[in-house]
Amino acid sequence: MLSFPYKFQIFFLFCFIYIGFQQIYAQNFPRGLGTPICTDQIIPPNVPENTGYDDIYPCGVFTQPPCLCPLIPSAPLSAYIDFYYVVIQSAGTFTFVVTPDEDINYDFGAFKNPNWENLNSALPPNRRGSDNNPFSNGEFSTGLALYVEETCRKQIEEPNGTHLGMARYFDVEPGDEILIAIDRKAPIESGYTIELGGDAVLECKTVGNDYFVCIEDDVLSADFFSEEIMAGLVQDFPDGNFSFYDVLDDAINATGTPLEFPLTVDYNEGEGTLIYGRVEDEVGNLMFVLRLNFYLSKKPEILTTETINIDPICDDGNGKAIIHLNRYEDIFVTDEDDNIRARFYPDEEAYENGDFIEDPTSYEAEDNQVIIVEAVNVFSGCTADEIARIKVHLEKSPNADLSAYDGYVICSDPEDVLDDSLTSVFVETELSEEDYDFTWIYKNLPWAVSGDTLATTTPNLLIDTPGSYSVTITNKEGIFCEQNITFTIDEWDPPDFKIKSISQP
Repeated sequence: MLSFPYKFQIFFLFCFIYIGFQQIYAQNFPRGLGTPICTDQIIPPNVPENTGYDDIYPCGVFTQPPCLCPLIPSAPLSAYIDFYYVVIQSAGTFTFVVTPDEDINYDFGAFKNPNWENLNSALPPNRRGSDNNPFSNGEFSTGLALYVEETCRKQIEEPNGTHLGMARYFDVEPGDEILIAIDRKAPIESGYTIELGGDAVLECKTVGNDYFVCIEDDVLSADFFSEEIMAGLVQDFPDGNFSFYDVLDDAINATGTPLEFPLTVDYNEGEGTLIYGRVEDEVGNLMFVLRLNFYLSKKPEILTTETINIDPICDDGNGKAIIHLNRYEDIFVTDEDDNIRARFYPDEEAYENGDFIEDPTSYEAEDNQVIIVEAVNVFSGCTADEIARIKVHLEKSPNADLSAYDGYVICSDPEDVLDDSLTSVFVETELSEEDYDFTWIYKNLPWAVSGDTLATTTPNLLIDTPGSYSVTITNKEGIFCEQNITFTIDEWDPPDFKIKSISQP
């Protein structure tokens, strides 16, 4: 039996060997080698080629067999790899399934927020992988699935397991990056398909876009120009050569006649016209096939161009108030099309600069503020030619400040010898009885559900009893704006002391 210190020696020797392996197999990975993909993309039929990267260990460099046996060195992915790159736009779960075209052994590795200088340094929560022998169990598909808990699947660990080609999904947040390595274990010329899944939304800026031309109601066709299309594509693929087709197979195989710009597109009752962009590398190899949608979008109509004076609203005492602008939307746009919405701007300058109010459900406005309203198609970005306005009217609410009285301490006076200034406090609102109504309520305990309404209705109150007090101050005119203030008066006992005479010697 090994002694305790000797066990530690073995442990530290293993750690040294493991770290050594990590360092040996650490190398910079070129981020650009990963092909950006998202749910809207078409991935051409691929057969992974030899990349020269034969030292990627998605499940670690060692395997623990299902027994108290020594660790076994793991096999890396082969050098026949396709790399894909995914960026998360909104949080959720991320999965994918790789399905070989034939019964071919495909494995994979996946790394969340990878260390591009050393992929093998990823800790288990941020890496996934599969080293499955499908010929022994007939499970040729591989990838990430929602129904699997294991982060890495190795047949040596689970000889009788199920779904051996699948590993646990990734939980992802906005901005997360995932590198996927699809590994063809044997140099057999057979491809695969990859299907992305989960409920996370993927960033798709690098796969083309939807393009719009805003048209008047009687227009039936319009032209799209190459400079409008190519600006973003060249930025995403600076070394790519582009051609465009209206048939998918032509884009994949570079057959048929490429489309030319300007490209005339019909209205099609608002439906998009789909074309395909072929992206080639410098020597003419297919890198990407992009989906590009072209829409003619009719400018929305704003129902009125008048200035709408909304009913007065009580301010917060400081000349401002929260306004729910969305409540006025049906004055300006129809509800027949969910894409047509009202967009609000705080003033003319903001409208000219395109700085709209991001949360119209809760906007802080000022008295006499004029808010600009436009009708916008939120899908296409097309706006009406004319605008409308909302004028805000606020009524001033009472604005008394009684914070200095909250927690004020008066003294108890069991022997009735203390001055009134010590046993009471005179609370002053500094408001006029001619302009406001005052309702005072007393609760002997702060947590009491209800209290007693005091008889006085004056602006000020003399308090000589501890407890919780509140006052409701209401305007006597207008829409009767009010202010509610609660404060607590505490009571302490005076110090207890005795006078002892001291005789002189």
